[in-house]
Parts: sequence; C-alpha cells; structure tokens
Amino acid sequence: MADSLKAKRILGGQFTADDTLEVQLTTATDVYSCVQNIEIVSGVDVTHGGGASSGTSLHYKSKDRDADSDGVIDYSSSEMTIVQVGKGTSVVKVVANIILLSEHNTFQATYNAWITDNTTGTGVDLTLNEGSSWDDVPTYPTPTELKSGEITLVWSDDSFA
Repeated sequence: MADSLKAKRILGGQFTADDTLEVQLTTATDVYSCVQNIEIVSGVDVTHGGGASSGTSLHYKSKDRDADSDGVIDYSSSEMTIVQVGKGTSVVKVVANIILLSEHNTFQATYNAWITDNTTGTGVDLTLNEGSSWDDVPTYPTPTELKSGEITLVWSDDSFA
C-alpha cells in the first residue's frame, strides 16, 4: 500500500471565509510524527489552525483517538479549519510531512549505539572519545512529504433577489 493523503471540505460554503477540511492519512505502518500545512496553488491566501499562515506546519491528529496504549498517535483522520484572508477563489492542497515509527525506531537504535560506542559519561558530562567525531553522528530521518489533491474554496457576496 502506498502512503497517501486525501482531503475534502466538510463544513463551509461560498458565503463564508471559514471552511473545515477532513484530512485522511493512509500509511502501511504507524506514523511517529506528522505536521501539516497548506500549499496555495492559486488565488487568495488562507490561514489554518486558528490563524497560522498557510506555510506554517501544525500538529493535527485524530480527535477521536489521541494515542494508543503504546503512545502511538492516530493521524489517520483529522480536521483542519482554514480561513480565506480575503474574498475570492483559493485553490489549495493539504501537505503532510511524516516520519514513520519504523524510521524513527531505526534511527534511535543507531543513535544509541553510536553514543555508546563513541562517548563516555552522560548528560553535561558526555565526552567524545578520542578518534570519534560529532560529524559521524547518525542523522535524523528526513520527513516524507505527502500532498492531497486540489480543493477549491470560494468566498463571495450574495445579492438580494
């Protein structure tokens, strides 16, 4: 199964600036972290999550199940409130940057082994062993970026009939 991100408008209409999107994230395995933002394809800019700029990443998660008994957060379905900053038409995509739990766990095991093999002490007394270099510390996984399809939002005036 390929990882995917889908979004649809579940609240709002053409005579209001506010809309609510349902965002569905599908992955083959558990997700360790997920942050989302909005990509403006064209038109009027939008904010999300109570006023964050479109490009600012925020942490959205399932409102029905925060985390399971192992602490794994449910990102499979979330709601995002977005607001057009002016009247007009906006075409947007939801963007999610995810790190899978398996990627995080592999990094953590590799990092812990590197610390054990290349340092002595703990905390503020941690000292690099002779012949070791901080340049060799394992790097944290790069998030995978997923994008939804395009969603068209319209905010306009109505006229008296």
